Amino acid sequence: MNLFTLPIPNTCNEIIETFDNYYNIFYIEMTRMSNSALQNYVKQYISKLKVLSRSPSSSDIVRAAIGIVSLHKYGYNNFTQLSNLFDLLIPQVDLEYVRFTSWCAGILIHHPNEAQSRYVSHLVGRAIGWIRAHGRRARPLAAVNLLHAISLNAGNVLVLYLSNLIGAGWELVSHPSQQVIRDTAECLRCFMLAMMRYASAEIQSYLNFFYHLCDKLLSFTNPIKEYAALLIL
Repeated sequence: MNLFTLPIPNTCNEIIETFDNYYNIFYIEMTRMSNSALQNYVKQYISKLKVLSRSPSSSDIVRAAIGIVSLHKYGYNNFTQLSNLFDLLIPQVDLEYVRFTSWCAGILIHHPNEAQSRYVSHLVGRAIGWIRAHGRRARPLAAVNLLHAISLNAGNVLVLYLSNLIGAGWELVSHPSQQVIRDTAECLRCFMLAMMRYASAEIQSYLNFFYHLCDKLLSFTNPIKEYAALLIL
């Protein structure tokens, strides 16, 4: 199956299914190669991924993400190279592509080792930057979906950034988009689970944040803010 002409569907779930089908074939093809042929193939493959990652086409960006995750899942050991490539692909704007690239990020950092933990820190910094940015540089939807993926896959690293995330949480629930608010509520829920598992000593601080956040939102008598508080509760 040729990645570079791979049809890209419209929804995240369909793209994940496309990835699974692609990876099954990719894995079989890779395991049948000799060591020298495999090295040459991977070198050419990465060169093509670099081209895709700089394409203005959203479909090419998704193809690049599929290729990067495929190499990682297969066991390619240059994580820095893969993470640098993946960094070029985010943030996305379209909701389905945001969700898919966030899912890819989760695969790349699942149960992180030292190199992956450094990349998690980098991703957290980028996400918080997208939240605090203004105008066209703001990407709150991409940020909250990325943080959600990190909560699920590298919660042991994410909990180290509690104070930063509390500040970002205030900004996210103030956003006028109901989609951002819904995704923020789910992200906060997953972060709570990560806190319970990896930082139970700090859980009271997070619960205090929850209480003050919901109390403040309900005090505005604004339907959108009340909606945000109810979702978080």
